[in-house]
Amino acid sequence: MVSKAKNSKPKAPDSYLHNKLGFTSAIIIAVFVPLVFAPNIAQEAFSTWKVNLAIIASVFLILAWLARWGMESRIILNRPYYFWPLLLLGVSYTISTVFSVNPMVSFFGSHGRFEGLLTYLGYLAIGLLIPTVTRRDDVERLISALIWAGVLISAYGVIQHFGIDWKWWEEGTFAGERVFSTFGNPLTLSGYIVLIFPLAFTRLLKRPQLSTIAFILLGASALLFTYSRSGWLAFAIEIPLLAVIFFRWLKLAKPGVPLKSTSIWAAVVVLVIVVLAVIYSGDIGSRIASAFDQKSDTASARLHLWGLTLDMIQKRPILGYGIDTFLQVSTRSLDLTQYSFEINKRYDRPHSDILQVTFSLGFVGLMIYLLFFSAYFLGILHFLRKQVNLDDRLLVAGLGLGVFGYLVSLQFYFSTVGVTPAMWLMVGLTASVIGSREIVLKNHVPGTLTLAALGFCLLLLIPNLMTLAADIVSRKAIDAEINGDRLFAVSNAKLASQIAPWQIDYLLQYGELLEASRDIDGAISVYKKSIGINPETYEGYFRLAQIYYRQNDYQASLNYALAALERYPLKYDARLIYALISAANGEIDVAVENLQLLTKIDPTNFRAYYYLGLLYRDLGRQDDAKLYLQKALSLSPNDPNLKQALSSFGDSRK
Repeated sequence: MVSKAKNSKPKAPDSYLHNKLGFTSAIIIAVFVPLVFAPNIAQEAFSTWKVNLAIIASVFLILAWLARWGMESRIILNRPYYFWPLLLLGVSYTISTVFSVNPMVSFFGSHGRFEGLLTYLGYLAIGLLIPTVTRRDDVERLISALIWAGVLISAYGVIQHFGIDWKWWEEGTFAGERVFSTFGNPLTLSGYIVLIFPLAFTRLLKRPQLSTIAFILLGASALLFTYSRSGWLAFAIEIPLLAVIFFRWLKLAKPGVPLKSTSIWAAVVVLVIVVLAVIYSGDIGSRIASAFDQKSDTASARLHLWGLTLDMIQKRPILGYGIDTFLQVSTRSLDLTQYSFEINKRYDRPHSDILQVTFSLGFVGLMIYLLFFSAYFLGILHFLRKQVNLDDRLLVAGLGLGVFGYLVSLQFYFSTVGVTPAMWLMVGLTASVIGSREIVLKNHVPGTLTLAALGFCLLLLIPNLMTLAADIVSRKAIDAEINGDRLFAVSNAKLASQIAPWQIDYLLQYGELLEASRDIDGAISVYKKSIGINPETYEGYFRLAQIYYRQNDYQASLNYALAALERYPLKYDARLIYALISAANGEIDVAVENLQLLTKIDPTNFRAYYYLGLLYRDLGRQDDAKLYLQKALSLSPNDPNLKQALSSFGDSRK
């Protein structure tokens, strides 16, 4: 080490390539990650495109740093004030992955979410390197980009509320109920709005602009239409803090600042929020009341889930279970006598950021996580007390309050790749404004170091680029299947599974198309291969159970169905196969018990009621049989098999 020098601001980078690469990376994070969604069928809130763009942007940040310092005889880092807690957090994520119950899932992340080690290290790289690659004028432009992206996203959410949407979304994305914009989930949209809102408000205090006014008005409206109680809570905490900033700013405002116009626009914002609250007071009141009703599905489900998470944490408290393994572990820890359909839908995450961190990293990781954010917010408070520049104080207050609001909302759901990269960008921009300690190191082998670092970056990029390529090819297979070109669909699905073999969803897609093409042996081979790649997968076991059941090989089907249920006891189809095989083997009590369980797992699915009706009919319990068949018919009124079964009782109920 040659020297250490503390600077009030980072030195402006003088390398053109360094600055352009860094700024481009930040723009990708600020604009394209939250705006992009899959080109055909949107994958709910957890887009392949979003996460891979975020990781690619983080790798570009590393390349930007190398472009400035890698070939020189010295290495300079503008080390942010939260450097050591950030470094410890990266170590904690890595250790958790090494000791994970499923290291492969923890490293790559589960398909569709992709929140594995690579993603989290990408987040940390954003927080670490943004202060190194951005200049002060870059910070202002990036904040403008964040706000304009928020305008587009909020506007999309508002028009969704009025029934206008040119995009077809997958089932489960709340279509027609609550708005979700480009995220596929109203909780994610609400988190994004509360993240950006304080930043826009503090921008409004400096000078009213079209972007800030539009985002504040559209964002507040879209937030209301998400009907997200976690977002509303975070917003309710942000508003009084923003009011404090506003009135404090009035006392400190320098000459030339448009106090009158700013005050007018602030009043308009408050008026719009009040009017919306009055118009939708009934919906708001009932939605808030349901949060405190322990008998409601959402409240009971969340309380049950939190209790289950705490029980699991007690069994592995030090290092946790590993990143992105909650679904695998939770489904093996269930009391199948205590849950509802609503709980069934929520077992993928703890729906609490603190619980999720503790489950994944253990209490050691939780302490490091809390240490990092404590360092972040304490640094902001120290800066606000010491700094005299009003513009910088407003900017840092807006950044910090946005991050704080987002963390509040996360305590009732979980982070996603659509919003979290923007949060880490704001963390990095905070350090860019506050300043950092410049670290100068000797670089004895500049060329070797650069090549090694470039090689490492390429290794990080390769799996993400391959996943994106596989996703494009996979969607071509979907289009071909829809258009009736099954041969082309099969070939593309096969290619997608070869491009990214670690993502077994592409392999499963290939197997399904082989089944549809009546290549059953080929499908069996593919499904067995998926189990070999990831023995903890559910789909491979279930597909094999389904094939063998259709072939009347009940023993093989039963073995695979039980293996599937061991990994995910709440899966409807595997349990239905298990119940039907039990009935065929004369184990009537087991069949009835599992069919009754299925009516709780999904009370909207007619099949369990149908088979219960047939089973009770064969047992001579005619009243029970008729009751269940009528229930099944009410759920599927056009099913000819149900009408035929009921006709034997003299009641077809057409």
